[in-house]
Amino acid sequence: ERGPALDHFVRAVELAADLASTDQFAMLLENLVPVLWDLGRRDEASQLLGVYDAIRPGYRYDPMRDVAARVNASGLESALVSGTALPLAQAIKLASRAVAAARASMMR
Repeated sequence: ERGPALDHFVRAVELAADLASTDQFAMLLENLVPVLWDLGRRDEASQLLGVYDAIRPGYRYDPMRDVAARVNASGLESALVSGTALPLAQAIKLASRAVAAARASMMR
């Protein structure tokens, strides 16, 4: 069930905002990006993958490699590129909005 996972991500994004640590945020994105992609939040997932690329080039985990391949296959490269230019504070806000939107769509 994705509901409890999304609740966890809400708190994790809040903590990332408090810490303002790019390394901690990258670790969060390793788990969040594939979940957002699977939930159909593809634009946000693509942008956040770009944020991840800017922080930590290369993918250590298969789910991130899978999303990167899907981004390239779906024509969402421009979203990925725009994510690479986002400052950390804006990236955290994007992650927070994406998680909130995913939670809201699950509650309908």
